[in-house]
Amino acid sequence: MNGLNHPFLPHRRALITGVALVLGALMGCGPSKLTEQKPYKPSRAFGREAGFRLGLQARSDLPLSYAPTLDWLAQTLQNRPIEHKPIGLFASQREYAFRRTGANVYFDWRYGLKEALNQDFSPSLIVLHSTEGEDESHAFAIFNRNTPQQYLGGAWTHFSVDAQGQIYQYSPLDRISKGQSGIDDQAVGIELVGNASLWDQQGDQRSDKHGMPTSTGSLITRWQAGNRAQLEAAADLVATLQKQFAIPAERVYSHEDIGKVALRRGPSPSFPDYNFLAGSIRDKVYLALLPDLGPGRKPDVWYGFLEPYDRKDPGRDVMREIYSLLQGSGPQN
Repeated sequence: MNGLNHPFLPHRRALITGVALVLGALMGCGPSKLTEQKPYKPSRAFGREAGFRLGLQARSDLPLSYAPTLDWLAQTLQNRPIEHKPIGLFASQREYAFRRTGANVYFDWRYGLKEALNQDFSPSLIVLHSTEGEDESHAFAIFNRNTPQQYLGGAWTHFSVDAQGQIYQYSPLDRISKGQSGIDDQAVGIELVGNASLWDQQGDQRSDKHGMPTSTGSLITRWQAGNRAQLEAAADLVATLQKQFAIPAERVYSHEDIGKVALRRGPSPSFPDYNFLAGSIRDKVYLALLPDLGPGRKPDVWYGFLEPYDRKDPGRDVMREIYSLLQGSGPQN
């Protein structure tokens, strides 16, 4: 009998397929996890929220125009020296080839940027972070890692500022960085060495039963103790980058703002300008147009539209002081 016409073959195939689906689900990679999501279409009357979402999705396909003016910054407006400390991703391209390839895969997948590490870049906004540690060299080591876990390029920033106010530059300004999910393609990143203060969902600093703060980070406690070097240097660096790239103060953000941009929206521009921030997002994973990539650079899991991720750095109290140093008044949010 011809095996292709065997009466039990279809049932056997169905059984094998069923077993494979069950095993796949048990392993966390079943087809339900990667059900294809199509671009959003409003199911009800077209309103502001639907227009906002459709507008972001449409904008994600528009090309960006970069106009790089420099790669390494020598000093700030107030003549603070900047120590150049390039991570291997740029200093040792052959040794870091695997990581560079992964980063290029990441930027192509999320932003449609081909060979992003070899292309020009210039920022249009600034994002401040905290390292959540007190050692600048440890932060540098994290950004400089070169392991198999860096299969999507790892994370890195452009600058860091230590507790003494020394500014370090880790990567060139005419090349993209990776650490600002959603706006990597437009942001220059600055890490403040230290810990952020924590806040509750109502925007209040966490405190004990006596009303005493329990989560005040080292960044602000140094400032409160009279050590102004770090935040003054950070504000000087921000002002220098603003002048170099024509970035207004309204486009200086915290990492918390980026992580919770869906919660920061408003009907009119605010300070910072959250409407500009939301409208800048072209990351197709963040816009729920593509699944994220996981190990092996394979599609892994879908996220919701502008789904918040938990970031609280560098602290709202720190940002308040930075804004005050930049403009003479605190943020009005």
